[in-house]
Amino acid sequence: MKKVSLPADDAFLTDELAQWWYWTGHLKTKCGKNFGFELCFFAVDADASHLFELIAHKIHGNQVPHDLLTVQMMNAAITDIDNNKFYSRVDYLPGPPKVIENGFSLENIFKNCRATGGDGNDKLTSKVNQFELSLDVKSQKPAVVHYQGDKYDYTFGGYTYYYSRESMVADGSLTIAGTEYEVEGEVWFDRQYGDLLQACFLVGWQWFAIQLDDNTQIMVFAYHSEADQMASITDSAGNTTQYSPSEFAVEILQWWKSPHTGKNYPAKWKIQIADYELTITPQVQDQELHEAWLFPKYWEGACTVEGNQTGSAYVELVGYKRKHWL
Repeated sequence: MKKVSLPADDAFLTDELAQWWYWTGHLKTKCGKNFGFELCFFAVDADASHLFELIAHKIHGNQVPHDLLTVQMMNAAITDIDNNKFYSRVDYLPGPPKVIENGFSLENIFKNCRATGGDGNDKLTSKVNQFELSLDVKSQKPAVVHYQGDKYDYTFGGYTYYYSRESMVADGSLTIAGTEYEVEGEVWFDRQYGDLLQACFLVGWQWFAIQLDDNTQIMVFAYHSEADQMASITDSAGNTTQYSPSEFAVEILQWWKSPHTGKNYPAKWKIQIADYELTITPQVQDQELHEAWLFPKYWEGACTVEGNQTGSAYVELVGYKRKHWL
């Protein structure tokens, strides 16, 4: 049976229905300005049209034609932490990405947001509002391969293969309204592929990418389907321990209502896993990407980590409606 193979699976995989390449990170300028960023590329194959039809029927009660093309979507965002501002964009591009052996070459329709590289050596550029970001990103630890590299079949339907590069360093520049700043920081890369549309459209999740100051990384994937939840801890030497749903807990402490969509999102959390008791707090409340129309509108943002260890995190919230998730 197929397993995750690296660096080969960094490439666009022509036999998978849906897949994404996902970078989030925390940046600081030499003069002390703080920013978060997100850059992610999605590709959905035309063979998934039957599932689009199912989703449309369940959500809207109508049908979707079967002549859908392969579609790429790019999401980019900058969180200006010091000024409590969030900027994002969503672009679409018909057709599949290029097939690059052991790597990727991804771009938006305007070619001003790009990701190239592979095997933990990536170059990222994005333009969001008045912000232009250019980064070299390098992995500091081996990739964390989830589910032992095997196909994981969700209890609600569909499947995934999944790996992460959780400890990456970035350096480059951030240009703001024509003024260039040198930046450096920490980045987290996530790669998933498989039959993922039911997870995205019908289920949803809370995802936590936690980077502690002692060089420990914690990933928590709290699907709204409790049986499919999972987590891992990677220590400073790069050793990873996996955790089952009964071995960690996520408690929502506060909620926030989006002024854009009316959705209610969790806005502060307590996480208990192994010996860690952590409080995760958004650095800016409004970090919702509400421009998407082929993908659910979702919240993804830079957060602080406090508790018996400190650090930073990125959190993604998918599957929230105009009332609290029930």
